[in-house]
Amino acid sequence: MADIDRTYMSSIERGKRNISLAIAIKLSTALETNILNLITKENGTYINGFDISKGDSISKK
Repeated sequence: MADIDRTYMSSIERGKRNISLAIAIKLSTALETNILNLITKENGTYINGFDISKGDSISKK
């Protein structure tokens, strides 16, 4: 549904590859979810150690 090769998808799931924004958009569209739901953890949303789940302010974890 996301038009991603199954071997590429497998390597993403196993954490062997980082994905581009374009691939993240394809995945979120295929899963019918918000792109942030793909990267959110139970204790917040972190990108490179920065918590982006607290609105406009970015706090370092």
